[in-house]
Amino acid sequence: MLEDISEYQAIEHAFSESRTPLFARKRLLAMLLARRRALRVICGPAHFGKSVLAYQYAHEVFADGTVFWIDASEPAFLISLDEAQAKGSQAKVDLHVKKEGASRLIIIDDCPTLDTDRFSILCSVIDAALDAGDEVILTTKDTRWTKIKKPYPEVIDAQLLLLDKHERNNGTSSLQEDGASQQGVAQGEVNLRAIVGYPQSAVQAHKLFFDTLMEQEITSSLEALTFIMLILETGALHELNAYVGTLDTALVRDLEHAYPYVGITALSPLFSCAVLSEQERFLLLRKHLSDMRVKLGMFERDELLVECLLNHLLKRDRLELATQLACGLSQAAKRASFFDAHATSFLYAGKPLALLALARTLPRERFSSERRMRAIVLALALIGEGESAQRLLHTAPQFISELKKADPLSGEPHGAAGGSCSELSEALVYILLVGIEGHDRVRVSSLISSCIQQLGSTASLHTPERPMLSRDLVRMLAYALEDPLKGFEKLKALTSSGYSVKESLFALGVFARMLLFAWNERLEEETVKEQDRSGLFDVLEEQEQNMLIEFEHMMTRFLSRGTKLLIPNSIELVLFDSAHVLFGERVYQFLNDAILTRIQTLRESLSAQRRTWRQGHKSENLLVCCDDEPLDQLAPAGKKALRINMFGRFEIEAYDPNITIKTKVRKQLRLLIALLAINDGREVSRPWIQQTMWPNSSERNARQSLYSMWSLLNKSIFDRDGDCPFFESYPQSVALNSTLVETDTQLLTSICKRLRYETLDIPLYEKAIEALEDIYRGPLLPGDETAEVIASRKQHHDRLIEALVNGGEQLRKTGETALALRYFRFAFDNEPTREDVCYLLMLTLWKLGRHGEALNEYFVCRRALIDRFGIEGTTKLRKLYDAILADAS
Repeated sequence: MLEDISEYQAIEHAFSESRTPLFARKRLLAMLLARRRALRVICGPAHFGKSVLAYQYAHEVFADGTVFWIDASEPAFLISLDEAQAKGSQAKVDLHVKKEGASRLIIIDDCPTLDTDRFSILCSVIDAALDAGDEVILTTKDTRWTKIKKPYPEVIDAQLLLLDKHERNNGTSSLQEDGASQQGVAQGEVNLRAIVGYPQSAVQAHKLFFDTLMEQEITSSLEALTFIMLILETGALHELNAYVGTLDTALVRDLEHAYPYVGITALSPLFSCAVLSEQERFLLLRKHLSDMRVKLGMFERDELLVECLLNHLLKRDRLELATQLACGLSQAAKRASFFDAHATSFLYAGKPLALLALARTLPRERFSSERRMRAIVLALALIGEGESAQRLLHTAPQFISELKKADPLSGEPHGAAGGSCSELSEALVYILLVGIEGHDRVRVSSLISSCIQQLGSTASLHTPERPMLSRDLVRMLAYALEDPLKGFEKLKALTSSGYSVKESLFALGVFARMLLFAWNERLEEETVKEQDRSGLFDVLEEQEQNMLIEFEHMMTRFLSRGTKLLIPNSIELVLFDSAHVLFGERVYQFLNDAILTRIQTLRESLSAQRRTWRQGHKSENLLVCCDDEPLDQLAPAGKKALRINMFGRFEIEAYDPNITIKTKVRKQLRLLIALLAINDGREVSRPWIQQTMWPNSSERNARQSLYSMWSLLNKSIFDRDGDCPFFESYPQSVALNSTLVETDTQLLTSICKRLRYETLDIPLYEKAIEALEDIYRGPLLPGDETAEVIASRKQHHDRLIEALVNGGEQLRKTGETALALRYFRFAFDNEPTREDVCYLLMLTLWKLGRHGEALNEYFVCRRALIDRFGIEGTTKLRKLYDAILADAS
């Protein structure tokens, strides 16, 4: 209970003063206890720990079963508010049925910025819950909740979770000077600066937290252990027996109990003060590794501590962070050993990026093993680099033989020596999941025959009680290549031979791939058209159709079992993709939502890894430096096939003359393309698209409308072959193909990022302003008032102005006044109500001796402020005007 919390006062004093704000949660918990009959509002930007504070209060004060957690950001909750408003009833809002006995705690978490009607109905619902004797806590960033009169709120100032006294004082002074901000608050607008001391965005809050950790000096074993908990994202120190065994048990227990109060918990991303990325955890460890090792006092070298952390991360299935640590091991032999031990796990779990990053740290001679080479080929294929995988596949034998000749006495294991079962299983994946599209039937037959011969020489090494998977698979494939019907009989025998679900799924996936190879000619002759959604079924003979139906039932059965027994894995995805070609759209009829969700989750993960790989494949440390860009250019080099322009107009440009674009694009189709474009290649869920484009239609009608619109899109933009590869469609989402299409929003974002966070050479500043003047020809999609477009329009506009101001100030400081004037002029032309921009523009014109123009800009800004806000501006701008006027006269 909270009254016992004082026993952790010693832990608080053990940390230095710079981290004291992290322990202020105890004081806020006491504030939550003070007025339990009132609505408690925990208000602050994202990543300030609002949810973890509410969770800690519930955990300390209420018993299990009496706490009801409502995710207010979910559409279901918003729909229930709308239904309650329509029916004039509060019962439809899901606050759960009141039970007799003790009071309940209702936590309405992450409440978004609601419109007036939803805000009002939620107030009445909360008031009714309080009248019934329940406690209500609401977490939000909407400051209107801090000013309501009924129910009168108890506001919890979440700034104490991260900000120190100096930060709060700075925030107070800036708030007092901001008259426009106060006016916005009075009108009920969301303004995060209304709460004293808040940084302007979640990014700043996160940066403050991370910078505090990076600057911290570790002075005790207690601090060292706390940092390890932050890095590992878990408070279960007692599991780390390797380096807590010599510490006092009571100390470890107390530290584990206090762990949530430092702002990080492993329960869920919801309960986070500032979620550190894997890159930040790696940087944190690299910065403090030696200090942690010295203060723990039981390690001779930093590498021993890294190995202990590695073991724990692998037990927790934290492969990405474990790989970053493994990349830092000084001995190549240990990195190679880690690669051998976990390559299969990376591939099976669908994490090829981590494996490729680790491979970059190994010297060439370490790839004399065919097993390692195959793992790299498969990782490239899984991440979507099919061409690279094919090239490596064809050159690998020659490369390995050259290494063997160069170093015949090397201790590295070569080839399939010993004929291990796992080695030959990888050979099958190597052949069938990567190589079959690039070989003819004779080539595949010879590869399979070679595998059979190798298996024949090792069959005696395995006991007859346990059939050898590789042998059964190869023989099944040999039959399937000759006659798919015979191959299917072998497949049925294999799946009934006692293999695990994982092995059976693997066999099904390989057989499906072999069917596609065996029927490759039919695929070429009978192209599946858009309206034909039955896959290959209609072009098969009756016996083959019956086989396919039985294979469908078998696949459904094993996938359902795998959903319950296995984590999402790449075998499921390979099997699904093959089945989609075999069965067409019918595949969605016999796969349930749970399976499709797992497959979609893995697909999205691979898409994200593919983007990271293509952005950062030139960097030395892929996982840490994946966002690096070339220093001699402002935007990514190389023209794409298509470009979409949305600033000031909507147009689609084709850089390839073989691409056809219909001259007239319908308004709805233009909105669909724009929604995909402003998401910068990220996958967008189909329900979100449907709700945005057809908000008043039923779900079924909206789904049909999206299907029709997607068909129209494919007919409006197509290449020489009549295909439309520029937009990608998945079962639950759609996306822009960022490898073929670029947008002016992407280019603007890239340039603005460089201007805001880097100091460039003068020629690059000249190129940057020229590019921005060419790209930004007006607001984003003028005339389109969709809420999502409006939000994106403001975001890009603000990003442009901030980048121009920052670039202009850098130039002004270096004496490049004329070039700085171009930056300030362009910013002011697009936002004449920004007094800070007007001030810098007038100052620059004054320095250049252009007094008349400087005075004129004052009146332009003053007139714009009056027209838009009804105010004349601050005295600071007026004083500058008076100084220029006095100097001119």
